[in-house]
Amino acid sequence: MNIIKIQNLSKTYLIKKLFQSEKNLHALKNINFEIESGKTFGIVGESGCGKSTLAKVLTKLEEKTSGEVFFLEKPFESLSRQAFNESIQMVFQDPYQSLNPRKTAFQIVADPLVIQNKLSREEIHSKVEEMFTKVGLSKDFLSRYPHQFSGGQRQRIGIARALMLKPKILILDEPVSALDVSIQAQVLNLLIDIQKEFQLTYIFISHDLSVMAHMCDTIAVMYLGQIVELGTRDQIINDPIHPYTKMLMASTPDLFKKNQQTIDVLGEIPNPFEITKGCAFYSRCSLKTSQCASHDVFLQLKNNRRVACIMT
Repeated sequence: MNIIKIQNLSKTYLIKKLFQSEKNLHALKNINFEIESGKTFGIVGESGCGKSTLAKVLTKLEEKTSGEVFFLEKPFESLSRQAFNESIQMVFQDPYQSLNPRKTAFQIVADPLVIQNKLSREEIHSKVEEMFTKVGLSKDFLSRYPHQFSGGQRQRIGIARALMLKPKILILDEPVSALDVSIQAQVLNLLIDIQKEFQLTYIFISHDLSVMAHMCDTIAVMYLGQIVELGTRDQIINDPIHPYTKMLMASTPDLFKKNQQTIDVLGEIPNPFEITKGCAFYSRCSLKTSQCASHDVFLQLKNNRRVACIMT
């Protein structure tokens, strides 16, 4: 069963600069995908590709420009604020910035329950203690402030806070990128255990394909606001089709196999304001033809996965 479905989702920002004409920045362009309940859906791409914008739209931190988002076949707009908060929560990238330094760990984790105002103080305290134990933190730490914790411990607090309302979907925006490598594996394994216990659906956002290979069932590859390839973990990791996906794989030595086809990538990411038509990857692709620049490219089914490339 699909727990979430996205149809033609777009987000455009109107950029205004002094002495310059207004410009539109298309952060998301016609995003389409579905997520099966209990699975982990990965979104990977370079910085600026639209990953975090998508997360903000899905958590209503940003309003979509157009398109539809359905949760259990119900439009997002039909959900009350309380129902929405009980359905979707988010764990942010930077555990140093996402926690209020003036609140204790107990206050931070208890906040969602306090806002609901349905439980007694004793019930809230009991639930916070229970959640601290589940994320691997001692109850003795409840009265500490964020600066008294390590990065990994702060991220565990962020995870505990996100779980307090028992959501069905957890959006994880680069949850381990700010942590030491030695701590990353611990947090990832914690997330795997929590997913099983709480029967959660994850939307996992990262630029690191190694992490995606460890965590995800399905992976969407994004480039300049568009999904260019969408398939299972094995398809994306072991048999990438789109030239951009191959580039990402080649830049991840521990995943890249010697028998995989290499792809030459030209130049740097283009100015997003200058892309009006054709393939967004056109300026960097060694396989490009004139047709790539003149025709809009959409996801099409190829080799049992969806790819936005007319040359593959």
